[in-house]
Amino acid sequence: MIHTYNSVEEAYYNTLSYVRANGLSCEPRGQKCKEIIGHSFCITSPRNRVIFNKERNINFSFMVAEWLWIMSGSNDVAMISYYNSVIANYSDDGKTMHGAYGKRINKFHQLENVIKKLEEDPDSRQAMIIIFQPSDVVQKTKDVPCTILFQFFIRDYKLHMITYMRSNDVLLGLPYDLFNFTMIQEYVSTRLNNDTSFGMGTYTHMVGSLHMYERDSDRINDVIDEYEKNSKELFGEKNTMNLMDNYNFDGLDWLIRIEKYLRNHSLDSSLLKSTEEAPNDYWKNLFYFLAMRKTKEDNSKNKMLKEIIAISDPYFKKLVT
Repeated sequence: MIHTYNSVEEAYYNTLSYVRANGLSCEPRGQKCKEIIGHSFCITSPRNRVIFNKERNINFSFMVAEWLWIMSGSNDVAMISYYNSVIANYSDDGKTMHGAYGKRINKFHQLENVIKKLEEDPDSRQAMIIIFQPSDVVQKTKDVPCTILFQFFIRDYKLHMITYMRSNDVLLGLPYDLFNFTMIQEYVSTRLNNDTSFGMGTYTHMVGSLHMYERDSDRINDVIDEYEKNSKELFGEKNTMNLMDNYNFDGLDWLIRIEKYLRNHSLDSSLLKSTEEAPNDYWKNLFYFLAMRKTKEDNSKNKMLKEIIAISDPYFKKLVT
């Protein structure tokens, strides 16, 4: 049975609740957890993709940085660990990530091949990006990819996406996976939309082992309680991100460049002024997500960034209130 939800927030709440109530006990690698085997759900409005639950306390900078890391084709530890230092613990050599999705997607130009395949045959069933490799079964590594593949379909003039995962931590990993994968879906949809007139369809998430760890039980309870107290505010169309610009993909290259500069320089008025070079507000606002990381280094910048975000877009204002 596939569960259907309107938004990522709604899917997250219901999936957390379902695993807490119905998960069976197991101890892979000696770690106690509750697990559902073979779980699937569908999100009908995948642009409604950000988790605003305050108890979950999403790292918005890391959320965008990870998508950017994937899209740049990188496996570099330094870039992504700047936004989430825990990731470095899973590197085998301290420099690269064995399971980095971007590096694997970039191999054989898989993303571009998917777009080409769908342009040539909109009804194709072969538009796939393969992440997990046979060698991963025997490879001795700290970083075995959790994702197996992405599949894309154009049906009823909409681009639908299915993700297949071998393993998914419902508390920690799922919110970021859903953001990243629906962003990839929208990117492909937008690229295709240059020549064809169709929209973004459903996103379906299929998982072999959907689980939560016993050590996270108290936090999971707090997150679910927050949803039950504020469901009206958290489940709504007002949480839907703006559309990508159909005809301007320079923004991705611009964001990759300015992220590197941001990581290695202080957040000051000149850097913020450089956002005027952004192709449009969509990419500028993604930069503000990234810039939130800098306020942790310098509290004096926090107020300045909050004021800018509050003016820029009502959607992003929610992040700092």
